[in-house]
Amino acid sequence: MRRIIGIAVLAGAAVFVIARGSGSEALSKFVTTLNSAKSLSVTYKVGPVDGAPATVSLELQKPNMARIDTAAQLLVADGKTITVYDKKANQYYSKPETATDLNGLFGSDDLAIWSGFFDSSAFSNVASTKDLGTVNRRGQVMDALQLAYGKEGRKVETLYISQNDNVAHQAEIVLNDPQGKDDTILNASNVEINGNLGADAFTFQAPSDAKEISLSDLTASKWYTNWDEAVAAAKATNRLILVDFYTDWCHWCKVLDAQVYPTDKFKAESKYFVFCRLNAEQEGEALAQQYGVNAYPTIDILKPDGTKVGMIEGFEPADQFCADLDKYHN
Repeated sequence: MRRIIGIAVLAGAAVFVIARGSGSEALSKFVTTLNSAKSLSVTYKVGPVDGAPATVSLELQKPNMARIDTAAQLLVADGKTITVYDKKANQYYSKPETATDLNGLFGSDDLAIWSGFFDSSAFSNVASTKDLGTVNRRGQVMDALQLAYGKEGRKVETLYISQNDNVAHQAEIVLNDPQGKDDTILNASNVEINGNLGADAFTFQAPSDAKEISLSDLTASKWYTNWDEAVAAAKATNRLILVDFYTDWCHWCKVLDAQVYPTDKFKAESKYFVFCRLNAEQEGEALAQQYGVNAYPTIDILKPDGTKVGMIEGFEPADQFCADLDKYHN
C-alpha cells in the first residue's frame, strides 16, 4: 500500500502553506548553490516511512574531495584516490580517482540529491517538475517541489528547499513500481555550506583489523555500464555477458542490488560472466527493445557475439539466483 506523508509527519511540526512559487526556479537555485559552493557538510537520516532510519553524513570539498559515511560503507575521495570501506565485510579497496567515478559515488536516491555539488547537470534526467508552493516550519520558509522520473513518472521525489540557503533539508522519494511500492523519507539535521572541513576529513584510515582487497580482486567483479566495453571484455576473456536491465523506479531492482550482488557467491560468478548494468529507459533503451525486455529486473545471459542463451526475470534470493546462473556454465 502506498503511503504518502506530508512534511509535518517528516519532522513532527506544524506546517502551513503560505504561497506558491516557481518549482523549476527553486530547483535551479538549489543546483547552482551546490555547484558554486566550496564545501558542503550534511548529516541526515534516511529510511522507509514505516521503518528505522539510518544516519548518513557527507562532506564535500572542491575541486574533487568527498567523504560519505553510511551504515554499510565509508567512501573517501582525496582528489587522487577513491577508497571504499565495506563495514560488514571489514575490507576495503582503493582505485585511482576519475571524475566519472567521483560522480558515481552519488548513485543512490538519497545521495543523488547532493550530486549537484560536483555535477552542474544534476537533475537533468527529471521528466517533469511540479510546484507545490512554500511551507513555513521552525522559522524557515521552504519551497516544496515534486520531481517525476521515467516515462510514466514511477519515481516521484519531493524536495523541501530552504529559502535561507537554497538547499534541500528534507525529501520524500516514492517508487511506484508495479512489483512493489517503496516510500523513503530524508530529514537533514545539519546543513553547512562553505564551512572549514580540514584536510583530515578526506584522509582514509583503515581499521587495524581491516583487510585490503587488491585492484585485481575489484576488477574481477566489475560492473560495466557501457555495452561496447562489456562486449569487448567478454570477447577478450571468453566469458558470457550478464546484462541487468533496470529502471530508476523498479523496487525489486534495488532489492536485487542490495541483497544479491554484494554476496561473495554472486561475485564468484565473475569467473564466468562479464557483468553489465543498463538503465532500460536511458542508455540501455535500444538494447532492451532489441531483446524484448518488458519487465524489471530482467537479467539476460548473452554470448560475446550478442546471442541470447537465457534469462532471469524478477527478483530471486542470492542462492537461487546463483544456482540459476550456474546452469549456463556447468
